[in-house]
Amino acid sequence: MIRTLQRLKLLFLFCLLIFFGQLKAQECEDFGLVSNGFFLGAFNCEIVIIGSDGGELFQPVALTEELSPGNFIRFSYEVLDSTDCTDDIPLINITCIESFFDTEDSTGSNCNFAIESTVLIDSSGMSVYRAEVFNQTDFGPYRPQQVRWYEYETGIGIGEEAVIEYMPGSSSAVINICAEIFVELSDGSICESTICHTLVQESLIPLEEECQAFFVYTPSDQGVDKGQVTFYNLSFGAYSGIVWDFGDGTIDTSQAEVLVHTYETPGLYEVCLMLEGSSGLCAEFCLPVFTVSGTDICNFSDCVFPGDTNKDGAVNIFDVLNIGLGFNSTGQPRPNAGIDPIFQAAFDWAITSLFDLNFKHVDCDGNGVIDAADFTAIDQNYQQYTGSRTFSSDPALPQVRLAFPSDTILINPDQPELKVPVSLMIGTEELPLRNFYGIALSLDYEPTTFSSVQTDYEAGSSFGSEDLILTRQKNLSADGQLGLAITRTDQTGVDGSGKIAELGFIVIADLIEGRVTTQIDIRDLVVVDSNGVKIPVSVDDSHPGVTILFEDQVVDVKEPLSASLFNVYPNPATASLVLDLGVSIDLSQSSVEIFNVLGQEVHRQLLKKHQTTMAIDHLDAGIYLVRINTDKGQGLRKVLVE
Repeated sequence: MIRTLQRLKLLFLFCLLIFFGQLKAQECEDFGLVSNGFFLGAFNCEIVIIGSDGGELFQPVALTEELSPGNFIRFSYEVLDSTDCTDDIPLINITCIESFFDTEDSTGSNCNFAIESTVLIDSSGMSVYRAEVFNQTDFGPYRPQQVRWYEYETGIGIGEEAVIEYMPGSSSAVINICAEIFVELSDGSICESTICHTLVQESLIPLEEECQAFFVYTPSDQGVDKGQVTFYNLSFGAYSGIVWDFGDGTIDTSQAEVLVHTYETPGLYEVCLMLEGSSGLCAEFCLPVFTVSGTDICNFSDCVFPGDTNKDGAVNIFDVLNIGLGFNSTGQPRPNAGIDPIFQAAFDWAITSLFDLNFKHVDCDGNGVIDAADFTAIDQNYQQYTGSRTFSSDPALPQVRLAFPSDTILINPDQPELKVPVSLMIGTEELPLRNFYGIALSLDYEPTTFSSVQTDYEAGSSFGSEDLILTRQKNLSADGQLGLAITRTDQTGVDGSGKIAELGFIVIADLIEGRVTTQIDIRDLVVVDSNGVKIPVSVDDSHPGVTILFEDQVVDVKEPLSASLFNVYPNPATASLVLDLGVSIDLSQSSVEIFNVLGQEVHRQLLKKHQTTMAIDHLDAGIYLVRINTDKGQGLRKVLVE
């Protein structure tokens, strides 16, 4: 016994300081800590010693198994403290020997190295695990020369030191961590091995009153044991029967504490342990079980890349359409879900979209629900769109186009935002889109002309009310690319045409020094119906470009005329304009000039009446600037001639 105690390696420190705040609040009342059914077996122990910092040993009571190698220990114990509040609170430690969860490598040797872990509590109350790779022969001084820690289920690396502190990001109650080690032993021999170890997040174990179902597992995906998983039943309480569902169609009612099951097909399985009591099922516990490490599981499983909802190998605006098609659909949450750009194993959902694409790929954040929050993964993992296609110009197909107010846009540089408006138009009254559900498009623009883009859905469009519409855009200003998606969310298509969105391209302020001609082009687009089928459309991409012109480059206004002293109407105008001047205006000093957007004077006349009707039918359609000169200043009006 003395020799054994000398070889003890502290594996867990169960510290009553987590109850310290409660103890102080009791103010000298008797305090007793009673723990029934503590999950000691889940902490990899074959032999247990319970002690305090004062050196006392507490004998486990109510043992249900012999303390022999390979068996689990289920026990309850009680520690009573004195009523003297001045005494220090004793610490309770639980020491485990000969952890049997450490796995061997394919050669049958783990170099006599093992893993131990201790649960710590950080300042925020979260559980942190301290894990260590150590030499079981003498607990040192040999350390692996190289260590790579990773989560078995996800393959995510978590450290490269012999001792690490690790806070699980997984929502699973059971996590396996592994360490790939390289060590040169004292005899000069070299050993490379992978050692794995099971951690339990107790706070995530659902608690039952009558009986408690719980298990852990250790897989073997190496050598002849590949696909073999060992399950350890750690349940306790008043139950009379056990049912295992291994997730591959195999049901086992064995009462054994340790079972080995071999999966013919590597991958991800949901394993459930059900306990039967006197009145039927009294507890159930399920775990996602990985028969292959997260580094390899995607070779055997249809993995999800967060944001790539259409499985085309890229994350971009076109992935938003599937969110609209599957909106509010639910399925099984993804184990160890996250939105980091790595492939993640996931259970299949009961529903699929077209082309056998399972809707688990559309649940970008892995929470089991398809909703607007899934765009977060698309936004984070978004990539510049590099594809392009030749658009159809078939007049028999509904058309998609960008519409500008004019070939020349006149902008007032005194406005806080210098915006070029562009309308997104679909179909026509004669040729509308049928069963229209969603549209996604990639636009190219000149990044030296525009700094950003604003999108406003046309609420009164035939596409539907805003509460049924999901609009998302992604602007890559450095690349001059805008991704825009507009989709319904009720799985019902509509027939319609007209403007569905107004885009505002914000002009870079430095451009006010000169006239700029630029283009905004559709690089690619996808239009789908309510079944997710692409709708053939034609695209009008023949627009030659748009000229941006600032008002102060057209004409210089010396002294502004009060708006109450003049008016110009109608606007838009066709054949004539009416000019109204205030009666206080001196007509002998009044005239009118009209300029086109290039700053060229196209009309001039004297004003002899306070209300003058002026013919403009000789002017081409477009935007014009009307300047009125009076003794009280100059007034400007921008007029659209149709």
